[in-house]
Amino acid sequence: MNSNFCGKHQSLIAVMFCFIFLLSGSYAYAATEALSTHSTQQTRQIRGIITDANGDPIIGASVLEKGTANGTITGLDGKFTLSCSEGVELVISYIGYYMQTLKATSNMKISLRESTQTLDEVVVVGYGTMKKSDLTGSVGSVSSEKLVARGSTRLEDALQGSVPGVNITQSNSRAGGGFDIQIRGQTSINKQASPLYVIDGIVSSSMDFLNPEDIERVDILKDASSTAIYGSRASAGVIMITTKGAKGAGKPQRVSVAYDGYYGIRKVTRMPDFMNAQQFIDYRFARFTLLDGKKYDGSSRKGVDASGVPHYQIDEANLATAFLKRDGGADYRDSKIYEMMMSGMDGYDWTDLVTRTGAQQNHYISANGATDKITYRLGVGYQAIRMCLNTMITHVTT
Repeated sequence: MNSNFCGKHQSLIAVMFCFIFLLSGSYAYAATEALSTHSTQQTRQIRGIITDANGDPIIGASVLEKGTANGTITGLDGKFTLSCSEGVELVISYIGYYMQTLKATSNMKISLRESTQTLDEVVVVGYGTMKKSDLTGSVGSVSSEKLVARGSTRLEDALQGSVPGVNITQSNSRAGGGFDIQIRGQTSINKQASPLYVIDGIVSSSMDFLNPEDIERVDILKDASSTAIYGSRASAGVIMITTKGAKGAGKPQRVSVAYDGYYGIRKVTRMPDFMNAQQFIDYRFARFTLLDGKKYDGSSRKGVDASGVPHYQIDEANLATAFLKRDGGADYRDSKIYEMMMSGMDGYDWTDLVTRTGAQQNHYISANGATDKITYRLGVGYQAIRMCLNTMITHVTT
């Protein structure tokens, strides 16, 4: 009987273990299913749009879940979609704008503020662009703002004196006359080598047709390293010009029209103080009577005095009686010749007749835009100069 009892007891224990095992498995499965359901409820599609201060969409802005590699970028319309848990922090960033960290919500509207920090200056070289601090060659750069500030419609004129080591001279004084540019080879025998012009990556024979308003920047390669890229044509240096284009290339834009103009006054920088008619006659007659601070004594003296004023050779000893004095006169102002010269003569201000207050006006209008395939920019400039020299000529360029 004891044997039967022990066998029944062992069977009961085995059944209880099986029941406990099945019960724990069901509980674990239920817990796992509940956790999975909870996780599915927390992970969702977060949508939003990123714009600038003007409300324009920002293309290519980075949206990253903080602390993870889960992220995306905005499309052409500035919108994004990201799968993440609601309530996590998203890091929003774009070049030229301040970074923002925000909590994820269902429909996000994010406006980025432009950053005023200066980025590393970039220069254009033969095969692309690079930081100026990393450049080993000798390169001079001129920005659009500096070119326009010179107030000229000629790019060569705007570049004069802007880059060390670049010698720009006007070949003739006529209006619209050409310029000679020397970068390398200034000490050579012929000194006739001209630099190579590269405009937006295309080699050109000159840059006369460009208006400074159309230029984004000018980079001048001044050392011999430029020949490694362009060959012997660049032996005299390279002038690389980047023109302006529609902002935000690659996305459709409406036509944008801009106008820039000014009007200025031109005056003679320094005009010497000339004698008038009365002062000149007084000086002329005084030179015959006073030499080196002494009255004329009839002797003949040549040369100049200590002030560099030339002496006059006077042969007639009785000059005071024959030329300078009249009956009862005391000095040269009583002479008949002096009276005749001064009779009815008021004199002329010749500097006022040959000079005038000049003026200069510049006007420039441009239109730019873009489609999904091309970008375009059109511009026309007008300059009129009224010179300070009274030639009755007005110089106009377009």
